[in-house]
Amino acid sequence: MTRQRHPNPVQGRVILEVTSHHAVIYLCDRQGVVLDNEVFRYPFPLDRDDCREECRDLFDLLYDALNETVNAELQGDGGDGSKSG
Repeated sequence: MTRQRHPNPVQGRVILEVTSHHAVIYLCDRQGVVLDNEVFRYPFPLDRDDCREECRDLFDLLYDALNETVNAELQGDGGDGSKSG
């Protein structure tokens, strides 16, 4: 298989994992090699629905941080910067 060049290759990754007992965040390089990680233990076990909610909350937190940074110019032009949906 011939490797094709991507016009905008991945330069790094941030990965979040949620289990019933832990949340783990990984910082990876462009090949997926873990450069740093941190494990956060929940004070009590989460059930499946709580884990899904935690994932959504973490996604929304990252979304909001990126939206404020990347779309700051648009927000200054009268856009509210809110996500749709």
